[in-house]
Amino acid sequence: MLKELLVIGALGALGGLLVGPPLGYWSVRWEDALDRHRRHCLTCQQRARRREARAARKARRA
Repeated sequence: MLKELLVIGALGALGGLLVGPPLGYWSVRWEDALDRHRRHCLTCQQRARRREARAARKARRA
């Protein structure tokens, strides 16, 4: 997230005031779309559940 913001900031500085705001806007829209996809997509939900279960098992072992 921070790295992406830095990249967007650098691009905005290079592109000037005309290019900066739209780039930031579209990257936020893209993150929202990706987030929405992950909430609704069954495959992503299963992956998230597996990831959480693996982390829980790892935490119990430690």
